[in-house]
Amino acid sequence: MSKIITLLLCMILCLSVQAQVPSDWQVDGLKGKVKTLTKLYSLDSGKKYMEKINYDKAGFITTRVSYTNIDPEHYYSMELIKDKEYSYSSYKGDKRLIKVISFDYVKRTPTYTEKHQEEWLAGRNQYIYVFGEKSSEGNSYVVRTYNTKNQLTTEEYFNENKKSEGTNTFYYTMSGDISKKKYNRNNQYYVLDGDEVNSIEIKKDKKNNVIDQYFKRKSIDGFYTEQSTYEYY
Repeated sequence: MSKIITLLLCMILCLSVQAQVPSDWQVDGLKGKVKTLTKLYSLDSGKKYMEKINYDKAGFITTRVSYTNIDPEHYYSMELIKDKEYSYSSYKGDKRLIKVISFDYVKRTPTYTEKHQEEWLAGRNQYIYVFGEKSSEGNSYVVRTYNTKNQLTTEEYFNENKKSEGTNTFYYTMSGDISKKKYNRNNQYYVLDGDEVNSIEIKKDKKNNVIDQYFKRKSIDGFYTEQSTYEYY
C-alpha cells in the first residue's frame, strides 16, 4: 500500500511540475490552435531567412526547420535552402531535449548534429544549453526570462566559461505585440551594443495573429520585414 501511495504522490508531483510549463503557443504569443507557422524574414540588404514551425494539438513544438539564401561565402541565392532542422522531444517534468541537424549549403546533406536542452525554472527562466562534440559554441547557453503573460522580456547569453556576453531586452504594446528590441551584445560574433530595433507596421489575420510586421533598426536606414503564414487545426 505504501508503494502505491508513493507512486501516486510522485505522479501528482510530476503533473504539477508539468503544469508549470507553458505551451509554445503561449510562449510564442499565438492565438487559436496553430498547427504550422511559417515566418519569412526579408532584410533590406537582400538576405532572407525562413522558419517553418510545427505544433502538436496541445500547443508544443514538434519540429522547426530554418532556411536561408546566404551561402558560406556570404553570397545571396534566389532560392531558400535548408539550414537547420530541430526536433523537439516532449517535456519530462520541466525539461526537454532538442536535436539539431545542420545541413551543407551546397550538397544539401546533413553535416553534424547538436543536442540542446531546455529547462524551465522557478522565476520564469528558461535555460537553453548547447552541447555536443562539434558544437560551434561549445557549452554556451542563454537564459530567457518571461513575465506573467509569458512574454519574453530579457535574453542573456553566456559563453562556455559562464561569462555573460550581453543581454537583449524586449518591449511590448498594450495588446501584447512586440514594439521594440534592444540589443546589448558585443563579442567576436556580434557587435550590437546598445542597438535598438523598433516595430513600425503590424497587420493581423482573423485570429488576431500578426501576419506582417516591419522592424526598423536605429543604427541604419531600414532593417527587415517579418511575414507570417498560419495553418490552424
